[in-house]
Amino acid sequence: MVSALTGAANRVTAQDYPYVYGGGHEQVGVASIGIPGPGYNGHRIGYDSSGALAAVLVAGGLWPAGTGVPSEAGMIAQLRAEHRIAPGSGGR
Repeated sequence: MVSALTGAANRVTAQDYPYVYGGGHEQVGVASIGIPGPGYNGHRIGYDSSGALAAVLVAGGLWPAGTGVPSEAGMIAQLRAEHRIAPGSGGR
């Protein structure tokens, strides 16, 4: 799983997508124009942080492909509720 996650992170990074608020939220793993906010111009294709994270998680089998993407907190809460991840050393 670590290899799949690392490989996916490297592929997202290699594409050099710009930061686009809401980018990658409509469908996991698919960069998009996002929604009005930082980096949005209605044309630029990219990810925001949770969109990029979800693209990596789907590669590791931790997030369902073809779904929408909530915030990082939403993803973490769901994965913890499903007992797919555990709290880190800080208890979060």
